Order: sequence, then C-alpha cells, then structure tokens
Amino acid sequence: MIRPLIALAGMLVAVPALAQSGAADTSAAAQIGAAVAAEWPKYDQGGKGHLTEAEFATWLIALRARAGKTEDPAKLKAWADGAFLQADANVDAKVTPEELTAFLQKKVRRPASAGR
Repeated sequence: MIRPLIALAGMLVAVPALAQSGAADTSAAAQIGAAVAAEWPKYDQGGKGHLTEAEFATWLIALRARAGKTEDPAKLKAWADGAFLQADANVDAKVTPEELTAFLQKKVRRPASAGR
C-alpha cells in the first residue's frame, strides 16, 4: 500500500499550481500542501471543508488512473478504504485538508520498503 501512496504524493507534487515562479518554499512538505490546496475543490463536494470516504476514494482512484494504473475495482476500493482510515487522524469519518496533507507527507518521508 505504501508504493501507491508514494506515487500519489508524487503526482500531487506535480500539479500545475506548483509550477508557479517565485515560490519561496519548494520543500516536499510545502509542495504536497500546495497540491492538496490546488486539487481540493475538485473533490470536496459542496465546499464543506472535508472529504467523505467516497470523495477521498474518488480522488485517490482518479490519481491512480492518471498514472496509468488500472486494477480490479474491488482491490482499488479496499486500498482507498485503508488509506482513508489512515488519513482520518481524529477518527471522525472525515478527512480535512490538513489530515490529507499530513498523511501524504508521512508517506513521502517513509522509504518504500518500510510498508512491506
């Protein structure tokens, strides 16, 4: 599960919003935060400030599709469900931008072999 999440973080870092000139802080953490902020409105239905489990899954699965990864839908759902449980730090059945950013930052900092 770690490798797909690292790929996800890599894709988030690559969103066009990050290509703006004059960005003072280009650290991975800042890039992930900027990517989450740039993509958030596409998936937060109604602008409520958090993602439901379904919205979160839609985002993750869309990112995998953009990366050219096609998998069994049941496996994708199980993967997204597990990622949601990890991202929902305060266990309120919602993922905020801050929770998503922290979740992705942890995945980027961990070596790929750490999750095996």
